[in-house]
Amino acid sequence: MRRVHRPSVAWALLAAPLLALACDPADTGGELDVEPEFRVAVGNVENTDIVLGALVDGDSLAIYQCGGDETFETHTGWFNGEIDEDEAFSMTLHGMELSGTRDEDGLSGELVDAEGNRHAFRVDAVEDDATDGIYVVEDAGVSVGVVVQEQGGALTAQGSGCDERRACAQVIILAPLTVEDDAIDVQIDFEGVRDLTVTRTLAAP
Repeated sequence: MRRVHRPSVAWALLAAPLLALACDPADTGGELDVEPEFRVAVGNVENTDIVLGALVDGDSLAIYQCGGDETFETHTGWFNGEIDEDEAFSMTLHGMELSGTRDEDGLSGELVDAEGNRHAFRVDAVEDDATDGIYVVEDAGVSVGVVVQEQGGALTAQGSGCDERRACAQVIILAPLTVEDDAIDVQIDFEGVRDLTVTRTLAAP
């Protein structure tokens, strides 16, 4: 019969921490949680005319909400906040809450408006040098933002601007939509028509 050699108590006590270290993925090159690398994401709020553009800087998050024909007066502005260690975020703006999570391909979650209506949203990551993104300008007290997306092989753009009193107006996208040197020529009728150039940004204004 073969003899079975049993380790001594001292060896067992020594081996336990070694085994624990061997199972630690940080020491073995196992799968780790990796922070997504994208900095820009664009998308829509379901069943609304609202578009969103997100800017991510590490764990800092800014999302530009841009309403359409029906919502530009109430749903225009910047949500600002932080993404926590669970990749979750929750931000408020003018009685609205935007919350969700970050994954490798973008952000998803829910918009709850001031009346309590809930709408799902999704914004998908785009490359830093893509045409899709957020274009901004500050002009005589008016903060203007335009969200550009590629849909069905064509570019679409939606924008609006507000002043410090939260008076807002829609951006007029000149046809054909043309992006040159990360900039778009637009107009906005804000106490008179203004000709503006909005420029693509990677950082919230």
